[in-house]
Amino acid sequence: MYGVHEIKGATIKKETLINRVVEKALKNDDLAVYEPGTQSKNFLHVADVAAVYRRAVEKIANEKEKETKFFCLNGSESAILELGQLREDLARKRHQEV
Repeated sequence: MYGVHEIKGATIKKETLINRVVEKALKNDDLAVYEPGTQSKNFLHVADVAAVYRRAVEKIANEKEKETKFFCLNGSESAILELGQLREDLARKRHQEV
């Protein structure tokens, strides 16, 4: 899970891979990708997880059977190296626009 959100005006974030990549990109800091870089993850934004959680609570509240499994996946995985490459591509594009 990744993303930043606010609760009662306070910024809430978790140190996750995507959040670190974005922060380093905004600061124009180097990003270290450890070999082989093919490790993959399924990334979900916090807002999507919250929406699934809300729907799950509603479903459970409306059913007699309270034991239910819910899976929250986006259906694709991204390799760490691909994430690093995307960051570089976006940084290069942003630099050309400025």
